[in-house]
Amino acid sequence: MPQIKALVHGLYGDIPLLLMHGRRSGRFRGTVLLYHGLGASKDSNRAELASLADKGFLAVGVDAVAHGERRATDFDHQARQGFSTMLRWINESAREVPLVLDALTELVGPG
Repeated sequence: MPQIKALVHGLYGDIPLLLMHGRRSGRFRGTVLLYHGLGASKDSNRAELASLADKGFLAVGVDAVAHGERRATDFDHQARQGFSTMLRWINESAREVPLVLDALTELVGPG
């Protein structure tokens, strides 16, 4: 299964990506951005990414703000601050989606 690691310049630092595809030729069926759960990373979803890629999708694992390769040095402290911190991480990660999509278009083309 072809895998590509990439870094995209984001609003809150570089965004690590893990791309998987099973395409031999032609176009992808579509692109799926897969975000992990709290405290995890894009690498924790390798099985899901591979399954999507086997079905013809470009499967892209994304490290959310403060997670994975961009994990905050004080992650545990921030996480204990409560739900507002998690909502901030989600909001910041969502704000970066257009940058990820633009980078993917440059990397693999529009389809």
